[in-house]
Amino acid sequence: MAKDCTSILRAVRLLLLLLKVTQALRWTSVAHNGENSLICKGDNFTFPWTYVTENDDKITVLFWFSDKSGSFASYFADKFTSSSSRVTYNGNAKMTLSDVREEDDDTYGVSIRLYDKAESFEKYARLTVVEPPETRDGEIHLTELPHNSSSTGDMLHLHTRLKCGEFLSLGLPPVSVTWTDPRGRRLPSSSFADGFFYLDLPPYAKGGNYTCSLDLKDEEATKCLPSDSPLRMEVSFLVETMETEIRDQAEDLQELNTELTDLKEKTLAFKVADTNLLRIQELTGRVDELEAKGDNLTQETESQKLLDDARDKTQQESLQSLHDTMNDLKEKTHQEVQAGLDNLNNKLNEMTQTLTQHQTTDTQHSSSIDDILRRLNDVEKASERQTIVNGNLQNELSKLQEVSEQQKITISSLGQEIAEMKKADEALKTANEALSQTLEDVQS
Repeated sequence: MAKDCTSILRAVRLLLLLLKVTQALRWTSVAHNGENSLICKGDNFTFPWTYVTENDDKITVLFWFSDKSGSFASYFADKFTSSSSRVTYNGNAKMTLSDVREEDDDTYGVSIRLYDKAESFEKYARLTVVEPPETRDGEIHLTELPHNSSSTGDMLHLHTRLKCGEFLSLGLPPVSVTWTDPRGRRLPSSSFADGFFYLDLPPYAKGGNYTCSLDLKDEEATKCLPSDSPLRMEVSFLVETMETEIRDQAEDLQELNTELTDLKEKTLAFKVADTNLLRIQELTGRVDELEAKGDNLTQETESQKLLDDARDKTQQESLQSLHDTMNDLKEKTHQEVQAGLDNLNNKLNEMTQTLTQHQTTDTQHSSSIDDILRRLNDVEKASERQTIVNGNLQNELSKLQEVSEQQKITISSLGQEIAEMKKADEALKTANEALSQTLEDVQS
């Protein structure tokens, strides 16, 4: 019996040591505090908040709240109430928001309060509502608008404008498109209006294939867009600029020269009729016209170079102005960052004071538990002394068995009791081993 008491006291001592480091409530959900979740518009979303309590602590009340609407749901006295019909309670601290809408984009939180506890336990999550873009026929089309013209002196310049769309909605968050020129360089859109992204090309732009595609670098842009959606495809358009026209004119001139040479050879070889001579004269006139057009195009190219030089000078002046603006912006940003750091230091000092108060409370709890452990040591020593006394009594009992045969019945009864005590001791050893294994699991 004394050994049983000693084992029980040791088990109680270990349990008290374990309780010393146990919190009243522990979050079991894997989601990090403040984690951002992307959810498609119209879907259902469940906030995965779960917890467990220690020492049979009772939950007094749960509150769910958001930055926009404040507290909108609660669980009190086994009853769930909410200001929204789209909110349901799923047990523990989990809550489901059905048919997610654009206005549901917000930061949400849950607050749990325990019975007879001053502190509350809170978790936060960011919900970002995503909606894919929509076009008129489910595809993206790239076309060219009629040319706009401008003049410089005696020169007439044609401007090319491309449009990409037609978008009925840019989605949530709004998407944009990426343009590439024939060299593969990325270009920004010139404007967006009436469901179309526009790209304005100058007269000196390089001719060739220009492409338009959705900018899908961010996860938000692809979250709700199917992998086989035509909106993921790139569309292209062949642009013929002044450079292309000059090349075509040169090719036509080369073909006419070749045709003229062939006619001259045929005329000399077969002495063709005057009609062939007229044809030669006609072709010669066309060659002269094309050469004159080539001279005009050359003059226009030189004028365009002068225009490019003026444009480069204007760009340099714009860059200098932009540089000055950026310096001013850096100065303002530095002041705002410094103000934010001062505010952060103040909050850190407040948190440090709160942590010091908690540490003082933990020290008081540790002192109380240490006092209980000292008392248990005293009880354990008294139990060991009682064990020695019990051994002496057992020796005297053996002597009495030898003296009196009449006590055989009593001795037999005592033997059965001893057997039962051994079984109890084995059961207690098994329980101690299980408890030791549990403690090792907790420590690991």
